[in-house]
Amino acid sequence: MADWLRTLEGKTGRAILSLPEGLLRFLSGGKKRNESGYLLDARIQMGLLLSRIHEATENLTPLHARKQLAELLGHFDLEPEPLARLENLSIPGPENRRLRIRIYAPTCEARLQPAMIYFHGGGYVIGDLETNDSMLRLLAIESGLTIVSVDYRLAPEHPYPAGAEDGLVAYKWLLEHGKHLGIDASRMGLGGDSAGGNIVLYISLNAKRKRIKRPAFQALIYPWVDLGNSAITDSSMIEMAEGFGLTGTMLDYFRRHAFPQNTDFESPLVSPCHAKKADLKALPPTFIQVCGFDPLRDQGLRLGSLMREAGATVQVRNYESLIHGAINLARTVPEAKQLIDDLGHYLLEIG
Repeated sequence: MADWLRTLEGKTGRAILSLPEGLLRFLSGGKKRNESGYLLDARIQMGLLLSRIHEATENLTPLHARKQLAELLGHFDLEPEPLARLENLSIPGPENRRLRIRIYAPTCEARLQPAMIYFHGGGYVIGDLETNDSMLRLLAIESGLTIVSVDYRLAPEHPYPAGAEDGLVAYKWLLEHGKHLGIDASRMGLGGDSAGGNIVLYISLNAKRKRIKRPAFQALIYPWVDLGNSAITDSSMIEMAEGFGLTGTMLDYFRRHAFPQNTDFESPLVSPCHAKKADLKALPPTFIQVCGFDPLRDQGLRLGSLMREAGATVQVRNYESLIHGAINLARTVPEAKQLIDDLGHYLLEIG
């Protein structure tokens, strides 16, 4: 898509979504509630209707899906905030490769700062350092933390667990060398959305197994934490299987492209909801954010309940009017902006 056409599409979409709520409801088919009684945000409802002009992700090759995501980024994202420090670097990765990282810091102070390592979503198949750039800029400002975004390897070129292993390698490297980047490794936690949340838990569970220092905290935004059979029966997975952005077919697409055929989806490293109580109890303090119209909602809630029953420290917040991917809608959807602000406040307190 040409740049001018992409710009026009974004401006037109934002203009439409700025219409009065009543008119948006009328144009998009009236109020839409789910079985839990949650009311879908009117702007999101209209946005889902407008999004039908684009090919569904599951109908594209991974390369074309990545290209389409890159073209759509920025339409409804926050405006990027200027930062005291924004730096692109690379660090040693597995198999003699280099891992690209991006550092967001709200200050250039000489003393070491608390930090969060962040992993974007995209089903292990799509996404990169640009996917959540605007959100991470704001989080750095609101929380005062240095944020390190990791550009992990994607499938199908690099099947699971390549991306998760990249995350673990980045975490271990930053524990040892973070001080040279201005990071206080003793106050370094993890964050991620969707598949990025899966990577966070892969690191935290492996930290106990491999006797690596436990992350200071973990923040999970609508995490993908159950890829096994139990997820199929979730009410949210059944009810929101289509029509709300992330679909059941899209989740199957990601699983098919990202995971080898012999993958054990019941393994706790793949599906952390299946972890033992002792392993859940050993997880760091955790903040889980789920969305009311997300097929992954119930597995996120289930993980929170299991952690609480195991004796772990966990907070769970449900954003009833939102869909999966809401962090990229914060320019036009107030509750999506609230989700980011709540995470920023959590990081400020725990950092």
